[in-house]
Amino acid sequence: MIAGNLQHLPLATLPAPLLAILSSPGMTLDELNAKPEGKYQPEEADWFYSIGTVSTAPQAERHT
Repeated sequence: MIAGNLQHLPLATLPAPLLAILSSPGMTLDELNAKPEGKYQPEEADWFYSIGTVSTAPQAERHT
């Protein structure tokens, strides 16, 4: 897991490839939040990303 602030990417000390992806057009937090859930793979990219809704639960209710 990588923790950081999407509004201040240079301060998040992300690996260079991940910083490049998140700094590219169409990858702002507002743009990503506007997309429907699903799997996305930019043209000619060898990577993909998924957008989905997740929720947390108390430990007693989790199966993993």
